[in-house]
Amino acid sequence: AIFKRQITIFFSWSLLLVALLFLPYGFVLVNSSWSIWQLWALVILITIYSYYRLFFSRKTLSVDWFWNWYAKNYDALLYFEPYKDLIKEVSVKVLEHSKNKTNVLELGCGTGNIAIQLVENKNIEYLGLDSASDMLVKAIKKIGNRSNFRFENKEIDKDLGTLDKKFDVVIVNNVLYALQDHERVIGEV
Repeated sequence: AIFKRQITIFFSWSLLLVALLFLPYGFVLVNSSWSIWQLWALVILITIYSYYRLFFSRKTLSVDWFWNWYAKNYDALLYFEPYKDLIKEVSVKVLEHSKNKTNVLELGCGTGNIAIQLVENKNIEYLGLDSASDMLVKAIKKIGNRSNFRFENKEIDKDLGTLDKKFDVVIVNNVLYALQDHERVIGEV
């Protein structure tokens, strides 16, 4: 029974992994050349292979483990124009609102891809929250030692109510699908 449960979990996570890697950018591949298809297939196969090796070495899976593992590969998204366009569009909107002192909260800040776009603006006080500590390690490396940019390891689904500060801008980018109760989180925002 335990083995059957582990196999079910394994295949469920495998499908999620393929969906995360392929589906958001499948529309880009439709009009791509055969060499791009081959490259993308190779990236998926290598990622799935490493995932399988990790799965069998750990014997268990958790949501936290998955996001920390995904942090190792997350910035590969920066090679896709639609993702880069999304980051730029969000960053521009935030910068439009930061003519004066602006408190920015990013829920699910990941590896800091939006934060790095905002770092030169001295009017921004930024707080990035993420539950994956490996994502935050990468974000902190990108931003460096800046007093107006902070990162905290928080479960957005559970800890959001503990924030004691008001924010002028809240960024929730590429995150809602990962929340257990996104309606509650949006209500709190």
